[in-house]
Amino acid sequence: MTVLRAGLEQLLRRENFEPEIYDELSALHHQTYRLTGVIDDLLLLSRMDAGRLEIEIKPVNLSALIEEWLEDLDALPDPLDLEVKTHVPPALYIAGEKRYTSLILQNLLENARKYNQPGGRIHVSARADNGWVFLTVGNSGRPIAAEMQEHIFKRFFRGSMGENVPGHGLGLNLARELTRLHGGELRLVSSSEKWTEFEVRFRAAQQPARDSRETA
Repeated sequence: MTVLRAGLEQLLRRENFEPEIYDELSALHHQTYRLTGVIDDLLLLSRMDAGRLEIEIKPVNLSALIEEWLEDLDALPDPLDLEVKTHVPPALYIAGEKRYTSLILQNLLENARKYNQPGGRIHVSARADNGWVFLTVGNSGRPIAAEMQEHIFKRFFRGSMGENVPGHGLGLNLARELTRLHGGELRLVSSSEKWTEFEVRFRAAQQPARDSRETA
């Protein structure tokens, strides 16, 4: 995949193609990153299935992670013209490993963006309650059919006719498995009337002393 990407990048630097050729090459270049992500996800799931993935639990600033990912999404081209709202307290800490917590958040946000609608909305909120932190990601768009909701976390589920069903697939399966590895849970709260909402439950953690001084 790396060799393919390098070849496409070399072609994109040439100046003797028609504009539509550059568009095709750019789309293929983007797909190499997508396929690399799928391969990485499958390898990670394989390690979890084999019980070979260990995580180092430390306090993770969930508020900061949410802000970073929303900034990244805001920097991407947005043909749907989505409205993103957040309701997240500052310095909300969870017990986890940052890179895997980040991957959980990434998959949920990308899911909310992918299955949205033109002029739609994404709402991200978080709260602490009784030793837990609850992260909620909601999005507008076509709801997940009631008969399909029990299958949404299946790894390769695509419906009875093989269609691409909103809310299904590898990303949600990976996010749930990583959440459980952290001692939490990911669930579908609801999906009806053009609004779908997922909730992740993490174990709460104390803010590190160094961060407390920096934010004082």
